[in-house]
Amino acid sequence: AFVGVDFGATRVEASGRVNLERAGTLVSWQGRFTADPLSLATASGCTPVLGLTSEFRIRADMEERTALIEKADVSLRQGTVPVVQGSLDRPMNIGWDTAAKGFRDATYVLAVKQLDLAAWRTLTGPGFPAGMASLEARVTSDRDGRLLRCLVTGGVTDLTVPGGAGPSDGLRLEFEAAGSLEDFKKALLERVSGQLQQGAQRLAQLSGLAQVNLRNREFSGQFSADATLPGLLKMHPVDGLRLSAGTATAAVQVDTQNGQTNISAGFACSGLTGDLFGVAIRDYAAKVDLGARLGPDKVLLQRGMVSLQAGSDAPGSIELSGEFEPVAKRGDFRFKGVNLNEKSLAPLVARTLHPRRLESVAIEFSGDTHLDLSAKSTVSSTLQVNRLVVREPSSSGAAAPISLGATLEGSGTGRSLDLTRLAVRMQPTPRAAQNELLGTGHLELATNNAASGTLSFTSPGLDL
Repeated sequence: AFVGVDFGATRVEASGRVNLERAGTLVSWQGRFTADPLSLATASGCTPVLGLTSEFRIRADMEERTALIEKADVSLRQGTVPVVQGSLDRPMNIGWDTAAKGFRDATYVLAVKQLDLAAWRTLTGPGFPAGMASLEARVTSDRDGRLLRCLVTGGVTDLTVPGGAGPSDGLRLEFEAAGSLEDFKKALLERVSGQLQQGAQRLAQLSGLAQVNLRNREFSGQFSADATLPGLLKMHPVDGLRLSAGTATAAVQVDTQNGQTNISAGFACSGLTGDLFGVAIRDYAAKVDLGARLGPDKVLLQRGMVSLQAGSDAPGSIELSGEFEPVAKRGDFRFKGVNLNEKSLAPLVARTLHPRRLESVAIEFSGDTHLDLSAKSTVSSTLQVNRLVVREPSSSGAAAPISLGATLEGSGTGRSLDLTRLAVRMQPTPRAAQNELLGTGHLELATNNAASGTLSFTSPGLDL
């Protein structure tokens, strides 16, 4: 057994030969491998009995920078039914930096036909989807063997999701990818796409493209995805969440040149209408927007924003920006939150507060921090909370809203923390006109021992 897998009655045979000529610059390699029967057993059961056969013959000329693949056959059958077949239509010439002599176009085809994914849950686990999977991959040599083109198509029919959709729901997954490899230095992903469908309805889709230049270490790529949330929730329900409308989208773009990497990403859920743990939502939107530049000496967070909006109301937002120097281990960051109210926050805190409900609130905050892992770090921030009301399910009548403000200033070095100033201001009452709590202190945070230090709190008048 190996990592919980027992090969049982599996029988493996292998043979091969390597010839070296011209001081090792001309290499010929051929071999044959069989595993028949092949069966894997785990604590949860056994895989189907398979028969695997592969045979190859390759010749490589290191001086000419060319290779000839004469044979690359692979065959896998499940019982007596072939499920994987791979072979060349003719010997394939490959060259890198050099045109292959006697070049002819050649194509390698690898096909997977009607592979039953459910039969492999003994390895993948009960949470893995089931269905009938098919795939075809074609690799063609071109341009005197210096360019390899690849096309992959496939899909899964009768898709079953544990705890959600079954085979009668008509789910199917389709995907396609096309690309090329030139001189083993430039890789191009011309397109990649996939979609999940239920009957004629498209539930989700993915698309993208990318290119890599290994010679100068450049990369660029962009990917996007979108999904219809009510359809996905029917396929895989989430407790407490019911949606009649709503979409999710994502877009990522990455570009690397001259040691600098630029990243731009956006994620959004929009048009959300339904019910979340008893909180009704209508035309709700949540968006995340990120922009960053990564270099060897500095990481710059140009923008980081979370936007929350209910219907046509003005959106609330949380923003973060700053920079960090990895070598010096220091950086500066700024953050703020504006216009955060019960309409924008209630869906986010519904699960935490349930069965209570956020009835009203208005929050704004801001601050900045200097982070220095080798010396002193500092933080300064302010917080204002107005008209806070959290409704208990059994309560009736009007509830008194709570308002408070806070200011925090502090610093730290290693495990030593200094609270320079803490001021918590609550709404005045007849018994406390200022109604304020002030604090300072020092703490030493040990790894294995309780924290030690002193904290001092004063108040000109406090009425809770």
